[in-house]
Amino acid sequence: MTIMHMKKEETGSGTVAEYIKAQDPAAAQSLQETREQILAAVPGATELISYQIPTIKYREAPLLAYAAYPKHCSLYTMSKAVMERYSDELSGYKKTATAVHFGAGTTLPATLLLKIIADRMAETDFMLQQREAKKMARRMAAKKGRS
Repeated sequence: MTIMHMKKEETGSGTVAEYIKAQDPAAAQSLQETREQILAAVPGATELISYQIPTIKYREAPLLAYAAYPKHCSLYTMSKAVMERYSDELSGYKKTATAVHFGAGTTLPATLLLKIIADRMAETDFMLQQREAKKMARRMAAKKGRS
């Protein structure tokens, strides 16, 4: 695991640890537990502040983010498809198209969070594979055009 420490002037929010520490104790506990579960489950994870909230990257692509608000904490899945696939398991939570909200002092159930993480990693792997295939096709087409 690599932790990227961003300069305050670059992010406006400091490091992920500073972001969590700045929250009220219940929210900070929720965010720290969520952070630890994600980092433990994602090989080679990096973290940074992006759009003023903690974001986890996997293979250099944003995977998940989380944040604290006055009345709740949120996990941003960054995927409408993931939210749809887990809609039954998330039925007891308030949601947006790509985020689930949970109370400060609580977290998502570990088994559910691990499923969401695995699903997002699979989506990211597929997206990166598709991106690489497109690059390869463009290179092949360019090479063919030069022949």
